[in-house]
Amino acid sequence: MAVPPALPTSFTDPEHPLIYLTLGTFSNNDLRLFRLVLEALEREPINVLATVGRDNDPSALGPLPDNARAERYIDQAQVLPHCSAVVHHAGAGTMFGVLAHGLPSLALPQSADNFMNANLLAEAGAARILMPGEVTSASVRSGLLKVLGTATHRQRARQLADEIRSMPSSSEVAEILANSSPSIDG
Repeated sequence: MAVPPALPTSFTDPEHPLIYLTLGTFSNNDLRLFRLVLEALEREPINVLATVGRDNDPSALGPLPDNARAERYIDQAQVLPHCSAVVHHAGAGTMFGVLAHGLPSLALPQSADNFMNANLLAEAGAARILMPGEVTSASVRSGLLKVLGTATHRQRARQLADEIRSMPSSSEVAEILANSSPSIDG
């Protein structure tokens, strides 16, 4: 396996598990939710890297807990290989990245397909869900600690990553389709 790219930030205790917090591109406009999650996790022996989106200023979060860092944007491919779990909105791009890396997660769906995606993650055993009315400091802390502390979530997430890796590539699918489709000009 290739060595993952270095993170563009460092933590006081780099030995603690890294949790990635993202609310994607469209669901990231309520910085209070970021703040709630950061405060919920501030006393836990973990590191939290939050990305608030290109249109938000991380300094608007105010002073961060010692175990947290916030950035506008970092490519998921740079972050996910370092993570132990992810707290996210269950958007399709984030969800598939999390699954491809075999990471358990805490889903905080916000809009659109997030609710369906979060339910699918939970049904697959790879995530826990907190619906908007259920999100409190205590429920976030409890939900994430259950995700981190339950081997079942990690095992299911890794199994799903293995399934994704075993799928044919897009070029292989295109070749299969090209070779099995009837000719249009005949």
